[in-house]
Amino acid sequence: MSSIVLVLMTMFSTLNVTNSSTTLEASTTLEVNVTNIKTIKGYIVISIYNDAEKFPKDDGYYKKIKIKVKKTSVKYTFKDLPKGDYAIALLHDVNSDNKCNFNFFGIPKEGFGFSKNFKPRFSAPTFNKVKINLKSKHKETIDLIHY
Repeated sequence: MSSIVLVLMTMFSTLNVTNSSTTLEASTTLEVNVTNIKTIKGYIVISIYNDAEKFPKDDGYYKKIKIKVKKTSVKYTFKDLPKGDYAIALLHDVNSDNKCNFNFFGIPKEGFGFSKNFKPRFSAPTFNKVKINLKSKHKETIDLIHY
């Protein structure tokens, strides 16, 4: 569990929303549906990664978006993505403080999730465990995890 905490703290320590650039040919889309939102406030932060060595570091994402929560699910489509392998990490920043908050025991107080609905037990997933291969338009539904 302490590994999950460390990874989440690193991944969401600062939630600056930007895009990085690439020289690869852009040719597909990724629709991310986030479900199991328990509190209708704050933001859902969706980060996508295309580099195994940078996953899930906060400064290692390929693209990131911050979406205001208005209902129990959120949908966003990333467009013009190069074909290839991607991993998704997301956070429900309920109190809009731009970080993942933890309880006294180091357990996340806010919802989070990963592609393939990976449910971590004692450590964060590796890129290979949550990667999805984009060859064409893809839809990924992720249920938020709450502890």
